[in-house]
Amino acid sequence: MNNIEFNNDREKIIFTENVILSIPNYANAVSNDYLFCPNIFNRNRYIPPRIEDRKQNLYLGFGYIDIDKVEVEIPDKLDYGFKFKNESTGETKRVEMGEYGKYNADPAWKFTGEQDNIVLKKGVEAKINNFGAFDRNGDDNTDDILSYEGYSIWILTKTISETDIDAWKNIKALETFTKANNHRIFAFSASVYAETDVFKKENNLSLDFYEADDIFIKTVVRANPGIVLLKNGKVQAKWHHRHIPSVDEIKALIK
Repeated sequence: MNNIEFNNDREKIIFTENVILSIPNYANAVSNDYLFCPNIFNRNRYIPPRIEDRKQNLYLGFGYIDIDKVEVEIPDKLDYGFKFKNESTGETKRVEMGEYGKYNADPAWKFTGEQDNIVLKKGVEAKINNFGAFDRNGDDNTDDILSYEGYSIWILTKTISETDIDAWKNIKALETFTKANNHRIFAFSASVYAETDVFKKENNLSLDFYEADDIFIKTVVRANPGIVLLKNGKVQAKWHHRHIPSVDEIKALIK
């Protein structure tokens, strides 16, 4: 279980439960397809008994609508590599996961602490949906943002008051790059426009901010701010505010 959050909207009378979890070997591979049960938790198998000669009226205490929405992301198939160094000869070698124990137990070899991941098979790209992005007039811009054809960068900051200021110095460079190369950059925050407008002015930013739900922001990336690179509404890469990508890193990913 990676994360679980609850949101009880008393005004709209809507209770929302957001669960993020990872389950190894959950799906069964059948040729090029996967078979799995989409609804893991909320399975209602109860069938009330059939009473043909009911003597009393049937009363329902209350009615409700129960909606389940499941998003499945298939990760890349990776080959994990570990760098070992021979203490005697100075030779270095990339060791795969299956041989890690062998080299780790050999006193002649020492793990350097470096490792890498090679993508053997690309996973299913996750498409971001189920969120609202509202401009200062209260208009919903969600469809326009998700339907954008091409590369875009999303900056997600749960609250301006708690955001990492130093990270925005690097984000400024990304803003300049996107505008110079006909890409788009969007910023999302649960903070109101009175706060984001002041923040933009203080940090010399010109990117557009949109108000978004804080649960959505935390679900996409648990950082403040977090960076997401998308192509045609599909996630290509994500970064924490401690590892803001450089312009060169973004260029290498844009094909």
